[in-house]
Amino acid sequence: AIEQLRVASNAPARSINGAGTTSNSGDLTVTFAKKFNATPAIGISMSASSSGDYYTIASSSATAFTVSIYNSGGTRQARAFSWTATGYGQGA
Repeated sequence: AIEQLRVASNAPARSINGAGTTSNSGDLTVTFAKKFNATPAIGISMSASSSGDYYTIASSSATAFTVSIYNSGGTRQARAFSWTATGYGQGA
């Protein structure tokens, strides 16, 4: 029988952030300087956006994510944005 159980994490939580500008011709890939142990949660904040603008994250992984920003008509836009990635661990 188990009387006690203890879990210790050696993959501490961490958040990193940055900024970029999307392209009106394709997805922008943001690569993390140091990878996460698993795919982190990604938060995007657009600056100087127009009403109806929205973003899509086409893919994300422990090493990178791709993002595009569109206007209300569904046309890609070149827009400045900031991002935060929150996850666990720090790879090489």
